[in-house]
This record gives sequence, structure tokens and C-alpha cells, in this order.
Amino acid sequence: MARRVNDHEAFLIALRRKAAARPDLCPAATALVVHLRLGDTLDWDRTDCPRSIARGTSCRFLHPAAAYRRLRLPRGVDHAVLVGDPFYRSKAVPHTGQRSLAYLGDVRQALRERVPVRSERIGAPVDDDIIFLSRARFLLPSSNSGFTRLVALAVRRANGTVLAL
Repeated sequence: MARRVNDHEAFLIALRRKAAARPDLCPAATALVVHLRLGDTLDWDRTDCPRSIARGTSCRFLHPAAAYRRLRLPRGVDHAVLVGDPFYRSKAVPHTGQRSLAYLGDVRQALRERVPVRSERIGAPVDDDIIFLSRARFLLPSSNSGFTRLVALAVRRANGTVLAL
């Protein structure tokens, strides 16, 4: 009798298969990989995020940039890598990504007070981002969305550390 696989296990199996062909998408073991939900959340007026971030409070998908200044870094982290797409869903509802780019700059500056930001993966294909994020030893997701929950599951299964603000 075949073993039934739940959705999370199926995702992890598919991720491993796809990732096997992309050994280049692997962050350094000392990197804090920071996922930022950009694009639609800030540049559409359909969410509360633009107003919340402007007030310096969290919304469903993002934390205020100042929260990154209070981040407690685990041992072993010596730099950060930012991952996000300021133009996410810009074809569905046209937007310029300007609010997302400004937020990205604010988070970059806040993080630099804690740890050097050595690189950024901005606007890469989402499949590549999933592989890269899931291979992080240290992951800081921007939210508790379905996307980041799946990536965090992959990180934990690989004995990585998922941080929270």
C-alpha cells in the first residue's frame, strides 16, 4: 500500500527535487537570510500595510523597519542577505514599487546597525527565491504568510533556525 503524503511533505519533496538542479542557490552558512514581502503589500492600497508601516506599526505581512534594529542575532551570523521583489504582482495591478523600494532601503539601513548587509536578491524568480530561502541556516521571514510558513518548514527540517521579530 502506498503511503499518503500530506501537502507539506509533497512540497518538501518537490522542493528537494527542484533544488537538486540548482546548487548555486545556496546562502553562506553565516548569512542571516531576510525575506521581505514587497510589491503588492505596500504598493497596492488594498492592504493596511502602507498606512501601518507609515505609522511605524506592523501589518499582516511586514514589520516596521525600526523593528530590525532590535533584532537579536544568533551566534554564527556575520552578515545579512535581503530577499524580496518590490515589483511583485505589478502586472496584475500596475504599480511602480516605490513604497517597496523605500521600505527596502529603510530595512537595509536598520539592519546595518546590527550586521553588515552583504548582498540582496531583488526581483529574482520566485522559484529561485524559495530554493535560496529554504537553504538558509538562519532565516528571518517577514510574516506568517503561507509562502513563509512553507519556507520556514524547509529550514527547520534542515535543522536551521527561524527567527522572529
